[in-house]
Amino acid sequence: VEKCSRTATVTAASDVTLLVLSASKFENFMSDAPPSLLHAVRQHVDYALSGIVRKIPFFKDIKDVGVLASMFHMKNYEEGYVIFREGEQGTAFYIIIEGECCVTKLNDASETELLATLKKGDFFGEVALLRQSKRSATITCSTRCRLLILASTEFTRFLSIAPELKQTLNRHVQNISKGLHSDSPGY
Repeated sequence: VEKCSRTATVTAASDVTLLVLSASKFENFMSDAPPSLLHAVRQHVDYALSGIVRKIPFFKDIKDVGVLASMFHMKNYEEGYVIFREGEQGTAFYIIIEGECCVTKLNDASETELLATLKKGDFFGEVALLRQSKRSATITCSTRCRLLILASTEFTRFLSIAPELKQTLNRHVQNISKGLHSDSPGY
């Protein structure tokens, strides 16, 4: 449903008969499924995402995490994958679920400078979305990563549902502007 790698290992506790569907067959099945089944599957995925989102410190003070979690989708990236480059238009907000990313920027001598290493629970991409500007740094996966992604089209709605998160993000953007990278994970 989320088109990402497996999120768990399942081991049978007894003998079972298992039905296996390829991804393409599953997609075909879901495209013909009744709305009630699609709704039930979406609820299951949203519930799983809510469980992941609840464990992220950024969301610790949010009461109804489920609504916010349903706005994200999850995606896996391989080590070395460039999520976005400095100067590109911002199209999404990201939260690291697993793995690490490095934040780099070209300095005045056109050399790549490492600004920070982001890890599980850190977020990035909000600067360009809040300022409606281009990306201020390049983000690259330094390990295999699993990210929650919120499209820019949903970002405004996301902030209207949880205005306290908008304040947190604005503080991070101000810290980044002042060069306070060490305690500000966003970029």
